[in-house]
Amino acid sequence: MDEGHLRALMLQHPIISKKSRAESPLWTLPISNFYDNARTLLFLRQSFFIEEIAGEGKTIMMNVLRERLPRDLSEIHVLSYRGLNREIFSHGGFVRDLLYTVNHAALDGNSYELSRRLINDIVASALETNWKLIVMLVDEAQALRPIDFGFIKDLHNELEEVRIDFVVICCGESPKIRELFRTLSSEQQIGCLDRYFRHRLRLSGYGLEELQDLLEVIDVKRWPTDFGPTWTEFCFPLGYASGFRLANQASLFWQAMKEVHLIRDDKISEPSQNGKLLSRRIFDALGFLAFKGMDKDCPNF
Repeated sequence: MDEGHLRALMLQHPIISKKSRAESPLWTLPISNFYDNARTLLFLRQSFFIEEIAGEGKTIMMNVLRERLPRDLSEIHVLSYRGLNREIFSHGGFVRDLLYTVNHAALDGNSYELSRRLINDIVASALETNWKLIVMLVDEAQALRPIDFGFIKDLHNELEEVRIDFVVICCGESPKIRELFRTLSSEQQIGCLDRYFRHRLRLSGYGLEELQDLLEVIDVKRWPTDFGPTWTEFCFPLGYASGFRLANQASLFWQAMKEVHLIRDDKISEPSQNGKLLSRRIFDALGFLAFKGMDKDCPNF
């Protein structure tokens, strides 16, 4: 790939671009452990939720589920919905939005007609599979209202009546999703809390071992195609050719992050000297390194 084309792609590179990174998640130890736990709960037909602070990998976790579940468990039906950060003022509006999500052509009618249309569509999709299982991914779950979860519960009950299993996986930002829990409790939707928010999964974060593994993956992962340069090679072509690898700098990287107090413990958003690194902090540092290091490595880049 010629130098001019590489330069044009620089701002889209996954080390720099969160969007590019989310579209092609790195299969690291924390993500692998998360996915194994998620798949176990799925086999047990247990709903769960993902709660993290901003920048800790919620989007990546949801993308992993969207991409891997249909591939690994081809006989399930995955319904993916993103909560809107603008209020939907009616129950019919929420159901209509769900119909739009499943690409249903008919979006007119009253709330009851819309609800029946959605339920019939989902039941028909599930009956076509051997698993008889619907997985509903709800991103930005903190934007939903108690009445919306009430409908999801009604949908759940109807699916159970025709012997179709229903697993709901919610993803929300901390601490906003905790406000949703309090609202559900105050509006007598305890059943929704028990069904959909009993089990919590999160990324375990990056200790030194996981950081080493991540950097090793970056050293061999290719972009923009499977035949392109590795991520490290793209940013540091001359250094890479001379044997430079990010994985060899893992201990130095960890020490630098510790010195500026960017390592947290196992409690959300509480920094610690002996805990885990947020994925956001890692890629902030790598992006800075890439920008600063490219010219020094290859002045004509």
